[in-house]
Amino acid sequence: MISFVHCSDLHLGFAQYGEETRFADFGRVFADIIDYAICHQVDYFLIAGDLFNKRNINSRTLNQAITLLRRLRDAGISVIAIEGNHDKAPYGEQDSWMWFLNQQGYLHLLQPDFVDGCLTLTPYDHIRGSGSVLEFPGIRFVGLGYQGSMMPRRLQELSEQLEEFPGITVLLLHSALARMMHLGGIAWEDIAPLRSRVDYVAMGHIHRRYEEDGWIFNPGAPECWDLGESQAAKGFYHVIWPE
Repeated sequence: MISFVHCSDLHLGFAQYGEETRFADFGRVFADIIDYAICHQVDYFLIAGDLFNKRNINSRTLNQAITLLRRLRDAGISVIAIEGNHDKAPYGEQDSWMWFLNQQGYLHLLQPDFVDGCLTLTPYDHIRGSGSVLEFPGIRFVGLGYQGSMMPRRLQELSEQLEEFPGITVLLLHSALARMMHLGGIAWEDIAPLRSRVDYVAMGHIHRRYEEDGWIFNPGAPECWDLGESQAAKGFYHVIWPE
């Protein structure tokens, strides 16, 4: 049996309305999910993008993230993460704070490589701390992160390269199905070719929960980032395989 928690859009560091209590609220919700994961002894903890609220974080936000992620590491739970649009490297910089956490051993950051402008899948190298495919006994994780308007093309390239795997395949994306967005998003025909090789699509980006075809899952931001989300279903998933 394999189990994991899937969450996204945690937005650590957001002092909403300039209120210190809101900074604490976003950290507290993340801590609650971690408490659940540790209590239920899950094997993996998935963060499908936007761990942070902005690219340039302050020392207090970094300290909050490290303190919480350390609890998962100490519990022996592997954290698998991708960058969301809020997590990307600051403008003019090469590396993000997610990369820093990856290098410090708090999480495994999955990022695709690109050769001549085309996506290339690479096995995760634990020495260098880089790669887009991370395998464990019985399960593999594939991460594309946030690709913006290029996501349909990247999914096509992924479909051409992703090989069969004798176990569970989890794909982490920070994007959304087109029906969930006014503009952009992934059309069904963009992602459907992966159906035979991917068992679970762990989505992030949209702040309310939605599911599609018993295969694509978006948990929604666990804390309200905007007043318009106050009535939206949101939270996280606890997946047990097989059920």
